[in-house]
Amino acid sequence: MDAAYSGTLQRQRDTARIALEAAGLDPTDAEHAALNEYDDDAVDAVFGNGPQNPSRWDTFTFSDYVAIMERWRDADDQAIADGRARGGHERLERWDDFATRGWRSVREAHGNHDNPETLVFFTSGGVVSTLVSQVLGLNFAHTLDAIWRIRNASVTTLDFDGEHGRLVDFNTIGHLEAEHDSALITLI
Repeated sequence: MDAAYSGTLQRQRDTARIALEAAGLDPTDAEHAALNEYDDDAVDAVFGNGPQNPSRWDTFTFSDYVAIMERWRDADDQAIADGRARGGHERLERWDDFATRGWRSVREAHGNHDNPETLVFFTSGGVVSTLVSQVLGLNFAHTLDAIWRIRNASVTTLDFDGEHGRLVDFNTIGHLEAEHDSALITLI
């Protein structure tokens, strides 16, 4: 492995530390905020049912999710600014910015190494799905479908030659299945 990167979120840093230590490697100290998940609380508060009536995951359907995400995607700069001002949602960003920042971060990390063989990124399901979307040229609906289906602690492998990305594996969980504990296999 040439280098490992994680987002700055605690769960991303913890996963990086645990995985790298288990592999006998030093934990990563290269953090990129661009690998952080979108602020789902802010998106839900601003584009969902509002901060007084947050979405309930036990009754939340894919159609509910798509409706919220479409409102986020279609929001103009003023709606984003208003959303940031209400309720302290400083991390609220435009959909387009979220959908491209992970791929920019991966490309930047690749460019920081001479002929890297293996770079490892510890990030979140939304970022992984937008990476796959960028590589495969997926539309918005297919990107949302990927986000909805991604499993926690899954592995996605991309081949990147410095110019073109190719999908090798998506959302694999062989390392979890080997434990024979269905409680380990969860969706975002």
